[in-house]
This record gives sequence, structure tokens and C-alpha cells, in this order.
Amino acid sequence: MKLAIVGDGRMARAIAAEAATAGDEVIAMLGLDENREAGGITAARLGQADIVCEFTAPDAVVANLRAL
Repeated sequence: MKLAIVGDGRMARAIAAEAATAGDEVIAMLGLDENREAGGITAARLGQADIVCEFTAPDAVVANLRAL
């Protein structure tokens, strides 16, 4: 499975580590620097993902979900 993660905090890193252990591929992990105001969420970046997990700050969630 191909996984993209929006966020790069503790939970996001734990999910990435678990995915690697399970044999899944993390194709993108967008932290704050790459995703200000949901600007990093693009089809080019995340279009190959089977699943996208969103683990960011509460003030970023709505914009991220709209972009997703």
C-alpha cells in the first residue's frame, strides 16, 4: 500500500515507522515547511497514494481536508 502523511509530528512519524515495518511505502510526508496553508497538497505530490493520513495542528485541519 502507498501511504501519504500530512504532518510530521510524533504520531505521523510513528505511523510512517509502522508502515515501513508492515512493508508499506510512505510516498510523501508533508511537514509545516512543505505544506503552509495546505499549499503542499497537490495531485502531483499525493496522487499515487492509496491512503492519506492527516495528523496536523487543529488550526490546519480544515484547510488540509478541503485540499485533500
